[in-house]
Amino acid sequence: MCNLSKYKLIFFISLLFGFYQFSFSYNDPIFKDLKYIYNSENKKICKVFIKNFKKKLFTEKERSLISHLVSDFEARDLSSYDAYINFFSFSNILVNDKSGFFENWLISLKNSISSMSNYDLENILFSSNNFIKNSVLSENNKFKWSFVGTFDSFAGDTLIFYLSLDSLILSNLNNEIIINEVEGKFDLQKNIFHVNQGFVDSDRFGFKKDQIKIILKEFVIDLNSRFIEVENATLKNNIYFKQELSGSFSDYLSSVRGKKKFPKFQSLRDDYKLNFFNGFSIKKFNTPLKFSISNKYLKADFVSDDLKIKDSSFSSNNVNSKFYFINGDSIFHPLMKFRFDELTNNIYLRKYDYSYLYHKPILNSFHGLNVYTDFLRVNLKNSTAAFVHYPSKLQKSVLIESIDYYDDKRYNDLGVDSEINLLLRLVKFSEKYQLRNNIPIEI
Repeated sequence: MCNLSKYKLIFFISLLFGFYQFSFSYNDPIFKDLKYIYNSENKKICKVFIKNFKKKLFTEKERSLISHLVSDFEARDLSSYDAYINFFSFSNILVNDKSGFFENWLISLKNSISSMSNYDLENILFSSNNFIKNSVLSENNKFKWSFVGTFDSFAGDTLIFYLSLDSLILSNLNNEIIINEVEGKFDLQKNIFHVNQGFVDSDRFGFKKDQIKIILKEFVIDLNSRFIEVENATLKNNIYFKQELSGSFSDYLSSVRGKKKFPKFQSLRDDYKLNFFNGFSIKKFNTPLKFSISNKYLKADFVSDDLKIKDSSFSSNNVNSKFYFINGDSIFHPLMKFRFDELTNNIYLRKYDYSYLYHKPILNSFHGLNVYTDFLRVNLKNSTAAFVHYPSKLQKSVLIESIDYYDDKRYNDLGVDSEINLLLRLVKFSEKYQLRNNIPIEI
């Protein structure tokens, strides 16, 4: 009887001690090292977290998961208190989360934390807080991947966020690359982004917005890198002609302002040639745009940043022009305004008054001549070229200079004998092909 009473007493004392211990641990602060946090902002983050936890602003399940994770942190030899700060900041931001995102993240971290090194854990906590607080997927001292949009997660996933973004932005101090309307999943542990779809707008290529679009599908971005490579890409052209091309897309974030080796779009077919307007064609869809035309008389190549089609003509600004005739003659100019008129079969080129290349002459290489005129007209039907200049009060003459210091050999190249007046021949040639007409002042 006495022994039984002794056992009852021992059992009662054990229950009392257990209750006391439970009460103590329940009321004990979730974080005990607040006195070692010296930065005022970080100390405030810790105090807010402790207050939220004590007031049960987190759900019971979230509190249980938080307690488990903090215990794991305490059992580790972490390099600093930064892991705690990032964890507390992340939790404070999501304290009122009703979507389940925070609980799913806690479950995912609990399920994977045992296999993480201290370094990996610290990176995960930093990246998670940076994701929620600053909308940043990944960053270093050279570049940053950030986003604008929404996100979600599932409990069964291991630290994977599902993103639906208005824009994904790769940036540094000098440049940025924007991928629009991105859908995919962000793997926090591997620091990679599996993209289902998105697109790059034409302003990345230097065109006006919405002129062209590169549709990107099913690719992976290594967020430790500033290089983007997509094998499954489609170019949609919305300004020159309605055309789609399949190919690959690559881009690179340069650290130097104004460096333009990227972006690049490579068609799957190198020999692809698109005839888009009355014999004019484009072979490769790169920037700047290269278009050309050829017939039995000549071949002409043009390089420009834009191209506009309207009714029976099309035009282009800031065009580099090269004409090659079958007789070996050629004509060059680095920067003129271009227009082609389908009704007359004429190409009109006019020099810009404001351009720093305005004073560059039109080069006629076969005859070795620099021709300082304002206009050049080439008729594709007759294969004739006319240099046209409208005299002003200040400038009543046109300079034509010989590159080779005009000699007999060059004079003979013109096919003129002593019985023919050269000026009279030019006048008759002008009348025959109506070169005095159909020269528009405004192109």
